[in-house]
Amino acid sequence: MSLVNTFMIAAIQGGAYPPEANWIADRALRRLNTFDGLDELVPIAYDAGLELCELVVASKRTDTGNFYVEQDKRYLSTHLTQEIHVTEVADAIGLPPPPPPPSADCASALPDTRCAPTSLPSASRQPSICL
Repeated sequence: MSLVNTFMIAAIQGGAYPPEANWIADRALRRLNTFDGLDELVPIAYDAGLELCELVVASKRTDTGNFYVEQDKRYLSTHLTQEIHVTEVADAIGLPPPPPPPSADCASALPDTRCAPTSLPSASRQPSICL
């Protein structure tokens, strides 16, 4: 049983999608709970190991080649069941935090609009207009 768990952990560290790796390991562990003799033990562990290796190879084929994208995918997949904030992801993968959201004046703007400050030299506060 610990061999299957070790295979699963290695697969996840190798880039396999954690829920899928967990499903493969869980299926193997359920088979191990019902096996009749020791002669079935090795094929069950072997099959699980092979399937997990294939999962890692498949995940490598979808590699973008971008270090930050791959780190982001790994962070998101390992924190899938948690509430995640962009600043946490940026910090975890070594990127600067994202810029602050647009001003409140543009908060009610339609999607796909850009906000830019108007050029009113006499105004103490430059209002934003939506373009």
